[in-house]
Amino acid sequence: SVLSCTAAYGPDGKQYSLLEYILRETEQLHARVRRYTSPDEHAFYPEDMPALVLPPLEYPGILHRAADAININQKIMDLYLNTILPAIAAPGDDGNYGSAATLDVLCLQALSKRIHYGKFVAEAKFR
Repeated sequence: SVLSCTAAYGPDGKQYSLLEYILRETEQLHARVRRYTSPDEHAFYPEDMPALVLPPLEYPGILHRAADAININQKIMDLYLNTILPAIAAPGDDGNYGSAATLDVLCLQALSKRIHYGKFVAEAKFR
């Protein structure tokens, strides 16, 4: 499976599953072009963000400053791996690790964006 298939070692010597490896590398690329400077985007590996290759953008301060500290991606990952995938995936191994991990990354990023976008909804209701 994409979780048991060891893909790489991180700079800290940590061993990554194929899913973790593809997610981390995707975030590295996206971070360089400002994806995670947007207030509605949150990385699963925020501690590993590289330098930008584009100048940063200024976003209006819509959210309360405490909202910056809210990142529930670890909970999203745990729910996805332990509840959602077992409920929708048939048992067995089809060997399509790369395709599965790539699509898992897309799903995780979409879930993260949609869930964290709730901060904007809550702020709008509060005001």
